[in-house]
Amino acid sequence: MAHLEKYKATSVGHMLAHYRRDPSSLGRENIDPARVGMDYTLALDPADGLVKPMEGVEPN
Repeated sequence: MAHLEKYKATSVGHMLAHYRRDPSSLGRENIDPARVGMDYTLALDPADGLVKPMEGVEPN
């Protein structure tokens, strides 16, 4: 059984801003600037179809 939740467009924007690590969000007290460099983005690798950390993709 899949889990499904409904969100309004304004809520989705706030959630994405919460998880984004851009320069404007680094001033928040709950983000450790020393660990921001360890952020990565998982994506589907078209070569083998596996989910892997992707190089050169900004974490969002």
